[in-house]
Amino acid sequence: MTKHSLETVEFRLNDNVTAEAFLTEIRKNEDFVSSLDGFIERHIAQNEDGLWLDVVKWRDMQSAKAAASQFENAEEVRGLMSMINLETAKMLHFEVKSAM
Repeated sequence: MTKHSLETVEFRLNDNVTAEAFLTEIRKNEDFVSSLDGFIERHIAQNEDGLWLDVVKWRDMQSAKAAASQFENAEEVRGLMSMINLETAKMLHFEVKSAM
């Protein structure tokens, strides 16, 4: 099995940001994210309490961690980052051990 990695980011939006505005901004950075080396797929989800989850599947852990560094400093995502309450953000990386 290929050693894919998952990156998860759990967060809440700033109080003045609507889900619709946030999703519009997500769509604006799809080309940038998908161009990062090792990108496979991305899912954005929200639960009933307003908690968001961004899950990205990467080719391997090296790609995941390199992309995280690039993402933090990229001009393309500044608008998106300004919508997130960074105090609530929690990023984790996982190596996939089993998949169906």
